[in-house]
Amino acid sequence: MKKIKLHYVAILGLVLCNYKFKNELDLNLNGFYGMTNYFQSNNTNSDYVEIFLLKIDTDKVTMYGTVQTWGISYKYKLNKTKDTILIENNLKIFRKNNYSNTIFLETNIDNKIEFIEYQKDSNVEKIVDENGININRLSDRLNKLIIVGKYKYKGKIVNFKENGKVENLEVFNNYSIKPRIGTNTFFDNRIIETENGIWKYQKKNGNLLITKYSNKRDENDMYILSNEQIELEKLTSHQ
Repeated sequence: MKKIKLHYVAILGLVLCNYKFKNELDLNLNGFYGMTNYFQSNNTNSDYVEIFLLKIDTDKVTMYGTVQTWGISYKYKLNKTKDTILIENNLKIFRKNNYSNTIFLETNIDNKIEFIEYQKDSNVEKIVDENGININRLSDRLNKLIIVGKYKYKGKIVNFKENGKVENLEVFNNYSIKPRIGTNTFFDNRIIETENGIWKYQKKNGNLLITKYSNKRDENDMYILSNEQIELEKLTSHQ
């Protein structure tokens, strides 16, 4: 009788242990993840990205990108031993190491396997609303990561602020990064919108280089850059 009781106690212990392990695993994996390269401060390439934001729930993964801004959800199976998510569209997600906030999305296109890195980030959760990617919130996040900060230009301290205002720059007083959303674009993918037209932004040795677009277009109907260019020396960032 004592052996039987011990047997049941052992089984109950294993069940509770597995339940606890699964819940901890779900808790650690669940959340929003932003594509590392897309949300880096030195990123000035917002070209077409199929999946730049992931949301992991206990039973599905929702993927957001340049075109599918509304989010596409897929069911998945959880491989507990390898800490890997097997998604129904033949993609895989696995964690960099135990309890890490870094995950990798494994894709296999035309027999070419690629690993895309994502970081768990509560800030990117604010980018998504009931309709999917909120473009204004995405712009605000990119502004803060890539542009916001103090720069030196013509002996003055130019301040690009989080609220979209610019201090001590003669050419414009307001700005906002416009990420590529949708299938078509008539500008380079790295643009900021101002009250003085559209400007291309680049990073050069840590400095911010902006070039204004003209009203002219090329044979592909893309807008052409003008000769008006400004290089601002980076002093501080604000992330």
